[in-house]
Amino acid sequence: MKERITINLQDQDDVEVEATIVAGVMAVHTQPWVVGDDSDSTMWVVSHVHTGMTFGIYALDSEQDALEAAGLAALSEAVIDVLSATTAEEAISRTGENFHTTIQKINQVFVDRQRIEAKAEYDRLIESGEIMSPSALEADIRDNGWSGVDHFDDVLELVEDASDKQKQAIVDAFLAHDAAKNGDVQTHDGYAEPGYDDPEYLVLIANWNGYSDGNELEKLLETCGCSIEWSDEWIACGECWKLARTSPDYYGWTPSYVLFHGCEPVCHECMSADEGMQRDYVEQELEDNCDKADTLGLDLEGLDYTRLDEDFQSGLYGGQCADPHKIGAALRERGIERFVFQVDSVGQFDSRFSCWIHNDDMPEGGLELDSTETDGPDPAQRMKAALQDASAKSRGLSGEGVKVATCNADGTADVRLVSKDDFIAGNGNEKGQ
Repeated sequence: MKERITINLQDQDDVEVEATIVAGVMAVHTQPWVVGDDSDSTMWVVSHVHTGMTFGIYALDSEQDALEAAGLAALSEAVIDVLSATTAEEAISRTGENFHTTIQKINQVFVDRQRIEAKAEYDRLIESGEIMSPSALEADIRDNGWSGVDHFDDVLELVEDASDKQKQAIVDAFLAHDAAKNGDVQTHDGYAEPGYDDPEYLVLIANWNGYSDGNELEKLLETCGCSIEWSDEWIACGECWKLARTSPDYYGWTPSYVLFHGCEPVCHECMSADEGMQRDYVEQELEDNCDKADTLGLDLEGLDYTRLDEDFQSGLYGGQCADPHKIGAALRERGIERFVFQVDSVGQFDSRFSCWIHNDDMPEGGLELDSTETDGPDPAQRMKAALQDASAKSRGLSGEGVKVATCNADGTADVRLVSKDDFIAGNGNEKGQ
């Protein structure tokens, strides 16, 4: 029979609850406080009648569980001794190793039961087909493509434990359906990008927007041994069909591929394996070209070039003002046209490069260039001037909106007012907005 009793909650006001009393010292009732963020959850608790303390028997799923917990506790002399106390201080003083061990055993009963019930429900879902088997998933994707599955995390675990053959079959089913539908996904055997390891199966590149909610498809394909990349960040080598990045993924990144004749990409691996291709590329694409430089670290000395004994720098730190166009002009004035630039390192705000002269054009006794022949305007000074110009011009703007400034390479700045809506939409950098 239930009766209404007052429960003392530590650090809170007393609350009146409807409870079932067990062994005269335990009250079984709904939990009077909110669990986490779920104010609608109904949990059950076993409280000490005299003090309201739970001693770790709370947040049970049902009244029957709470009654069972109280019954188990009543069988323990250690628990009854503690709960016979009339004050919290007295109850705490009576707790000991046996008491805590008993409480842990009581809680473990429900943990074990929940595990068994969860396993039984899991087995039922698999047997009924509500959790798809890997083979069923493969057939569904082959027929219908990817549209998501129920119990995705459970399905993913089954796929993770499947054989490599089954995993590859799932990927092939997806690719076959995609090819028949739109053919957006491209497949590649591996990477030609330094620092990237080849996947167990394939590298897949596409515009993955819209393929799945929560990236579920991508997670599935990765579980099946694939690497997932975005098509606007990679390019395929025309020789080996492996992938190289086209956009940076860290400050020191440089391209690991070249564009032969301005269009055909060739990766650094294929270039390094073919000296004839290296010579053709250097002579046809880089010689006497102040707008392009070798980023592959080619052995230019082995290709009959000699490095000028100078470390050229370009960047936003003071004095980093070496200009390839001025260097090229100085070399042409000396009758040297077979020169090549090579990028040695790249930082967040600067780069270092070198200049190489073909041995046929190198003057006897070497060559030295004066800084007046190699340096252009200091970018750091230009940036400082542009910021000062932006500040001065911004003070002259008035009206509603957000002030936006664009610093120009010549040391000037363009400033304008844009509406808050345009600024939030990302249109603030467009001149004239």
